[in-house]
Formats: sequence, C-alpha cells, structure tokens
Amino acid sequence: MIDTQMVRSCLVALALDMLATGIDVSWTMAQRIQQHVAAACALPWPIPNEGIVSLVLPALRQVLDSAHRLSTGTATKKTVLVGSLFVPVVINFGNELRKHDYLTQRCLLDILMVTIYKQDVKVVELAALGTLQTIADFVALPGSTENRLLAIQIMQTAISRIDTRSFLRVSPSIFAVIATAYIDQLVESGDSAIVEQCRNLLRTMIRTFGHLGMFIQVFKNDSMNQSWNHSKSQTSHAIQTLILEESGTTVLDTIFADLADVLKRDPSSLQHVLDSLAGFASKLESELSEGAAENFSILLTRVSKHVAEWDTGAFAPGSILETCRYLLARVPPVSVEVSISAEIQADMTGTAASNSYYPHAFLIPLSHTFRGGRTITPSR
Repeated sequence: MIDTQMVRSCLVALALDMLATGIDVSWTMAQRIQQHVAAACALPWPIPNEGIVSLVLPALRQVLDSAHRLSTGTATKKTVLVGSLFVPVVINFGNELRKHDYLTQRCLLDILMVTIYKQDVKVVELAALGTLQTIADFVALPGSTENRLLAIQIMQTAISRIDTRSFLRVSPSIFAVIATAYIDQLVESGDSAIVEQCRNLLRTMIRTFGHLGMFIQVFKNDSMNQSWNHSKSQTSHAIQTLILEESGTTVLDTIFADLADVLKRDPSSLQHVLDSLAGFASKLESELSEGAAENFSILLTRVSKHVAEWDTGAFAPGSILETCRYLLARVPPVSVEVSISAEIQADMTGTAASNSYYPHAFLIPLSHTFRGGRTITPSR
C-alpha cells in the first residue's frame, strides 16, 4: 500500500533541495513550492510524521542556510535569499520542541538558529518573539544538555539580530525564566555549562536592556505574582547572585538607574515596583558603590517629587522607607565624596551639596517629602 504522506514528504524535500542547490526557477514557481511546503508542515503535524521529521526538516534546514538568491521578477530586479520564502513556515516550530525526541529537537533548534541568524524575521516579528519565549521555557525544563545549550545560543543570537526595542517586549519574561533555570542549576549542582551560559545570557540581557525599562517590568512582574515572596523569588535570587559574582557593582548601578524611569508608568506600577524593590533590598548582601548610592538617590528624589503632588493617603511610603533602611545597612562606612547636584542635595537634605559623603547621600527627612511619613536617621 502506498504511503501518501511519505510520498508527499519526498516530493516536498526534493523541491527544497533543488532550491537550496541553486537551480533557477521563476518567482511564481518558488512561491508555489512555498505553498506546498507550508501545507505539508502545517501544525499540528499528522501522526505518524516520519516523512516530515526525516525528510522535510533536514531539507528546510538546508534551504534556510542557502546563499542562493531568487529574482522577484520586478522591474527593480530585486533579489531575495531563497530561504526567506520559508521563514513564515518554520518560525513557530518552537512549539514542537517538547513533543519529539533528542534528534528531532536538535533539528528543530538548528532550523530556528539558522533562521534567526541568516534570515530577516521582521515580517514575522510577533511570532519570532513568541518562539523565543517558548525556547526560554525549553531551557528551564529538564532535558538534553546539548539541546538546551543550543537554545541559549539561539537567544544570544536573537539579541544581536532582532531589533532591540522589539526584543525588549519579551525580555522581562525571558529574563525571569532564564533566571529560574540558572538558580535551579546552581541549587541542584546541575550542569556547569548550563550554569555558565545562563549566567552569560542574563548578563547580556542586563547590558542590552537594563537601561531600557527591563528591570521595571521584571520587578513589577515579581511583585504581581500571586505566589510572590522575595525569600523564594528565583528572579531576585538570580540578580543577587549575579551581583555577588561580579567584581564591580554594574548590575546594582543599572537596576537603580533603570528604576528611576518607573514614574512614567501608572501609580499601580510604581507601587508594585517599590514593593518588589523593598523585598529585593532586604536580601541584598553586597555593599553599595558610590554610583549605586547616587543612582538610588536620584530614584528617591524623583519618587518624592512625584508623589508629593498626590492626595494624602494615595501613596503608601512603607516600601520606600524599608528600602532606605535596608540599603543604609549596605553602605560602607567610608567618606567618599559623591557628585550629587545642588538641586538634588538641597531637595533631599536641605543642605549644600559640598562636602557630602555618600553613606548619607540618599538620606532625606521623609516626613518632609511623604506626607505622614517618618524620618529615617543613619544607623551609624
């Protein structure tokens, strides 16, 4: 009995091989081939799917990696990579990762890697971002070390290949998932390669998105989680670990600088972020650098000016008060001058900016700024 599904897969794979090797076809014919491939690979795949897995997927990998270009037949003589025709076909293959064995997973990941690295995914941007979130989930679950490492490489590649502002939309959720994978591997003494690559990915995301609002959303999401508890927060734990592992205090400086823009969000977001920040500060073990203290003082000044215009009782200062208390304990008892503007210093302390020392750089009489608040005084 003839297996029609296998015959179809053979014909589709043959057509893809022809395109990949550079056989010249018209633009119309290439589009017809694309339609047949899309129909054959439409999700969910039929059972059994040996033809797709063993024949079509390798052929797709080859055509996506091909340097051959096709003429679109327009008056401008525009040409495109032959693989670009099949980007919409494969971009959602990440949804199939957990349904197949190691070798098929590897083939799917190879396809997604070459797609993101060599092709322009802007035309399928939303689907591409969704696939990256799925790939992050794949990393966080148990499975083949080699495949999980490849999945991390795909996300590293995507950061450099996809528009930064577009990637920023999914960076907070991906950061949280990878942070969970990172801590799980550390706690369980898991594979050192996974630990190292997760760490590298998190640091890359901090460098790339840390000043663009990523931490605002990370802290907000952490606070809004129904099971939120900073003693158990994997995201908070991961950030704390990254801070302790670095030689400087870049991560902490970046966090405070990024959170200063939270005032552009709605009041609810501000409260969620400040609640989460208080929990984060309560677990902080590293000392504040001069830059971190100054960035926090700027954040505190902006918050105080912003909420001073609110009605009495509209803002609960407890979280920011607690954050100040925890951070004061992390300021080293040394006299290092901080360059804080006269305007900030006057607003924060009511004194001149000269001869100020950064252990007290962010101290303010909160009763003056937050209506009904109490004054924080240094513990030493």
